[in-house]
Amino acid sequence: MMKGQDKISSIAREKKAIERIRKLNFLYACIVLEELRRNGVKIFIVSPGYRSAPLVWALNFIKKRDPTIISIPAIDERAGAYVGLGASKARGVASVLICTSGTAIANYYPAIIEAKRDQIPMIVLSADRPLELVNSDGNQTINQQELFSKFSKYNLNMLPADSNYSPQALVTEIDYLISIAHGLSSVGGAGPVHINIPFREPLWESEESSVCCSLVIERFIERKLVDLYSYNKDGTAVKIIAPLIKDTFAEILDDIFSFERILIIVGRLMPTTELDSIVKMIELLSELLSKNRKHGKINVHYDVSSSLRFGRLSCDLDSWDGSFSSPQLILHLGGRILSNNFYKNLQKIKDKKISYYLINDGPYKQDPAHRVDLKLHCSPEKFALQALAYIKENIEVKNIEVKNVKVKNTEAKNERKEKETKQQLAEEIFYKNMVEMIAENTFENGHDLYLANSMTVRLFDKYLPFIRKDKKDNKRELRVITNRGVSGIEGFIASAFGYALASGSKDSGPKNGRGVTLVLGDLALIHDLNSILFLSNDFLKQYNLTLPPLAIVVINNFGGGIFKKLLVGKGKGKEVHITTPHPYSFANFFKAVNVNYSTINISISQTMKQLEYKKLERKIHKLFEMNASAGLKTGTRVLEIVLEGLEGFQH
Repeated sequence: MMKGQDKISSIAREKKAIERIRKLNFLYACIVLEELRRNGVKIFIVSPGYRSAPLVWALNFIKKRDPTIISIPAIDERAGAYVGLGASKARGVASVLICTSGTAIANYYPAIIEAKRDQIPMIVLSADRPLELVNSDGNQTINQQELFSKFSKYNLNMLPADSNYSPQALVTEIDYLISIAHGLSSVGGAGPVHINIPFREPLWESEESSVCCSLVIERFIERKLVDLYSYNKDGTAVKIIAPLIKDTFAEILDDIFSFERILIIVGRLMPTTELDSIVKMIELLSELLSKNRKHGKINVHYDVSSSLRFGRLSCDLDSWDGSFSSPQLILHLGGRILSNNFYKNLQKIKDKKISYYLINDGPYKQDPAHRVDLKLHCSPEKFALQALAYIKENIEVKNIEVKNVKVKNTEAKNERKEKETKQQLAEEIFYKNMVEMIAENTFENGHDLYLANSMTVRLFDKYLPFIRKDKKDNKRELRVITNRGVSGIEGFIASAFGYALASGSKDSGPKNGRGVTLVLGDLALIHDLNSILFLSNDFLKQYNLTLPPLAIVVINNFGGGIFKKLLVGKGKGKEVHITTPHPYSFANFFKAVNVNYSTINISISQTMKQLEYKKLERKIHKLFEMNASAGLKTGTRVLEIVLEGLEGFQH
């Protein structure tokens, strides 16, 4: 039997051990977050839960050291993950998702898949129960290790905080993981990474211990970690990007100049891509080819997601459908393009030799037509910069006057059916006008344009004009952002919110304070109704968040419009499970969170008058009146365009 004094000593040792667990939990959480901060990570999206408490308290501690850090609470993990996706797109730097154990982390899956396919840097910090609880079916436990293994670029499965685990070793792991997330230490570009951290209880209790531990961490961070690595003046870790091999590049560019008829395709580009070098390269190649070869010519196809359309270039679109004189070379820069017809038509040309060069630093084959001959693992921006340098060094360009590329508009007439009804033509005219109105207002108000998937992005790809009405300022641009990695329709309110929030952050450079216009359909909105909470003025005020102007256009055709178009006359009533028709308008949802909302009902008909278009134009223009005098209670305005009378549409 234990004597009294021995019992007291045992209790004291137990208390000391418990206190050490608290301190180690907090210490290691702080080391992880501090190293993320030093590497430029600024935006943290935090979902509720108790197991992640050490990470949350560590985040509050780090925020006191760096007021530029933004922390965003997200009740719904799926919505929170899309906020992080949008924020990462805006800054080009990973945002961090923090969640508790159990099924919480599984809700990140859709956004993680999108980030992997679209090469967007993201970091998941998941709190976990220790292994002894996971294996014994403890409450709120699943096997979280390697959960994203097919879609994450790296997984770090930590052990519970232990005094034998060197903090220096932890720092090197975090640095390596950050470099992988940003595509600097592995092939395949940027993408999501996952850190799983088990915490043993007790997680935290004593405020006095918190103060004491904070002092220890403060000294540890300031005096030890900073000496481990070489840092830039701004505190971020030094990063080295391997240069493109010079000889290989020269061979490819010489090969390009050997062709006379070239089709340049610019697909999806990252929102942070510097576009000037790509534009200059295309213009210069066009001039050189036409000057040095009698029949040489370049045709250009700019996908809507390239951001090289409206407001950027004074050139026409060549809607290539396989019918114009076949190119000898297709030079494809960037990601996949939107048009499935392009790939289908290319696949049909079996007896014609067409060389296909793909310039993309992504890890995927990206060859739906199975025609790519060569893939150069290089970003389009980097390729363009080196092409310009090569041309300057090796080709005489002094006497060449570089002009904007002029391309014959060969809009595919064979795509327009002869039996096209007057109603279908009326719809086309309406959509064209609507797209131009939204684009003009978005551009004139200095917004970036975020397009949802399905019918929305296709409408803008088809009707977004190439020549603005006002060409006075060709240096400005209309940035177009999409979630085209896997083309899902979920998460667009959250993505646009995260993008706008990050664009308005103090360290966002030229994007600082820029607004965002989000255009989405009714089903995409229904998929993301939880994210409407982010737009509430009460939410923004409570968490001290500053949201730049966010204009939201909802195109409501009461169900899956694109499927209705495809299935007209085919489903015999069974298509209801594909098109998912509904009777809803969304006024009450936005009014419930006190977001400024308006609506307009449009009945598209053959006899639509100019007066009706003027009414729509006024509504869209009013959507962008986001100054203080407009009496707005939030930085968000919503316009719902309710479409009626569409051929094949029922509601």
